[in-house]
Amino acid sequence: MALKDKFPRNITPELHQAWIQNKRKNDPKNIAAALNVSKVTITKALVCGHVTMDGLVDRITKFFQDRIETEKKKALTISK
Repeated sequence: MALKDKFPRNITPELHQAWIQNKRKNDPKNIAAALNVSKVTITKALVCGHVTMDGLVDRITKFFQDRIETEKKKALTISK
């Protein structure tokens, strides 16, 4: 049984797609450490779109938003 079959998506497809587009190799480990949750919980969220913890969707989304903002600022300083 595939992971996606065992843990069905319970977030919007658009949000899940945005996470997939922004996901990088070590993100499950990094997000788990930053949010103080297990790597398994984050993997289920990123791979399957399955989230059961209150507020975790917002915290994962904020993680990606913060990284994007940080990278934009770095790009601006490099281009000057």
